[in-house]
Amino acid sequence: MATLESIATHLDMTERNLRDVLKKINLNHRKTSVTEIRVGYIRHLRNQAAGRGGDHQKEAALAKIRESSATAQLKELDFYEKIKLLVPVEEIEPILDNWAVLARSEIKNAVDKIIANLESKHGIEIEQGLIDESLGSAFTAIGSYPRNISQDDVESGEEVGATT
Repeated sequence: MATLESIATHLDMTERNLRDVLKKINLNHRKTSVTEIRVGYIRHLRNQAAGRGGDHQKEAALAKIRESSATAQLKELDFYEKIKLLVPVEEIEPILDNWAVLARSEIKNAVDKIIANLESKHGIEIEQGLIDESLGSAFTAIGSYPRNISQDDVESGEEVGATT
């Protein structure tokens, strides 16, 4: 049988590389001819080229799939932004903050009107502190909702961050 050095020279690689290859193709240079090693090595290279190269090849293929998926998702987001179905957070946050302030003011005004009507119609006095406390709790609960509520949560009516 041939030596590691002669087989490595025949396959144009280092002895260290040859040892790794022999381990991968499960051949022993002491029990196998140079021809069988050469054929085994060529088959190993063909399998790698065909995508059947073991864990490393699988990882590379999965990485390529993840990369192409991410690229497609980014292109989709760019498309939605161009057709104005997607708005950057930096643009929408100030609008939502202003809307929340306006909504709070409108709710407070509506509650004040209801209280005034009840007091004048029924001749009673309603304690404003109790109302303010209840509204404050409601406003705090609404304001503390997480900013990452998905559309699915909204459509399913799932309560997110509700407090009692």
